[in-house]
Amino acid sequence: MPAKGDDIDVAVNAAAESHVYLDTVLITPKGYPHPSTKTLTLQGSFSNEYFDASGMATSQPNVELLTMHLADIAKGALVTIKGIKYIVTEVQPDGGGSTLLILQFA
Repeated sequence: MPAKGDDIDVAVNAAAESHVYLDTVLITPKGYPHPSTKTLTLQGSFSNEYFDASGMATSQPNVELLTMHLADIAKGALVTIKGIKYIVTEVQPDGGGSTLLILQFA
């Protein structure tokens, strides 16, 4: 709850951040012979919408994760979210500590 005198923008941003829903994301880097060999379990923000560089919306699924957990992740990695399998088609680090993985159905 914001304190008396807090800036309204600060209060709105704090409320929005407290309602971010994270999904469990299972990632197996490309080249591992079996998913149980090296599967990472992470928390990320999954979306079925994606905005390309020009701002156009597409229906390409994606997930945003912390970059520090993604050292071995590249195109071709297997991602499972909510029981649905995807393949990473693009890795987009934002330079601020997050990376967006662009996905396609496996």
